Amino acid sequence: MSDFQRYIFRVLIALSILFNVVSLGHLNQTFSARNYIWKRRGQRNFVYIIDLILGRDHCMDSWVKWTIMKGKLESYEENTKVYSEKITRKWDY
Repeated sequence: MSDFQRYIFRVLIALSILFNVVSLGHLNQTFSARNYIWKRRGQRNFVYIIDLILGRDHCMDSWVKWTIMKGKLESYEENTKVYSEKITRKWDY
């Protein structure tokens, strides 16, 4: 994949995330991952159409990546909070 193709791919992911957030979805979640959640809940979704265009199991793969990334972000936030509390206590006299 060329640099230009990678750039276009990243722009499309950003647009998917933007569309998802504007339509009241979770932060950092693509529209494909959100649709897979809807499918799992038995709600109306566009998984068939998205997977037909972007490839088999695209929505499920997007959901798996989002779930992993979400867990890492939550872990990062927890660790940052603990670390900043330790620094604050260190400087309290």
